[in-house]
Amino acid sequence: MPMAALAAVLGLFCALLLKNPLYERSEGGVAELDARARQLLADNEILNQRVEALSEELWKAESAKFSEAEATRYLEEQIEALRRSAGLTELKGPGVRITLANRAQEGALLLVSDEDVLQIINELNASGAEALAINGERFIATTEIRRAGDFVSINARHYSAPFEILAIGNAQTLYAAMFLYGGAVERLERWVDIRVEMGEEISVPAYRGA
Repeated sequence: MPMAALAAVLGLFCALLLKNPLYERSEGGVAELDARARQLLADNEILNQRVEALSEELWKAESAKFSEAEATRYLEEQIEALRRSAGLTELKGPGVRITLANRAQEGALLLVSDEDVLQIINELNASGAEALAINGERFIATTEIRRAGDFVSINARHYSAPFEILAIGNAQTLYAAMFLYGGAVERLERWVDIRVEMGEEISVPAYRGA
């Protein structure tokens, strides 16, 4: 019961007692009742203060615990997001597998070039690929794909055809992007062999460099 209401009730009780004949001539009884009422009010105030103090302590403890847990979870999420974007973790999920191979044509061997690989990578990135790898090399922001003699250099390692390109993301979207009119497949199939497959669980390895 709030203090104001309790005081009002006790005051009314005292007034009724004062009008009672049994108490009209008993100044000692009135004084005792008044003293008890004041003591009850004082005790009630102390208890209210104690309840408020304990409630505040409990709130602070729960808030501190919640904040610490939230901060830890947030940091873990940020670290994991950074590791994913940096290519430091292996990722698995639906996506596509694209293979580029040299083609023997009219007595000549048409080689897959660095530009052919880059066309596929750019198309996949534009279509929302979440992670990419070429011949086991994770494609990250600093990855260079360039010609190195008869080879293609990827992350400073030399590879030759066939090239297997793995991409994780929306498999239907990535697959369809390869066959757009005037897209990568239409441009490349004229001089290299290209195969595009969808997969339910494509595994993209982590970046191996420093």
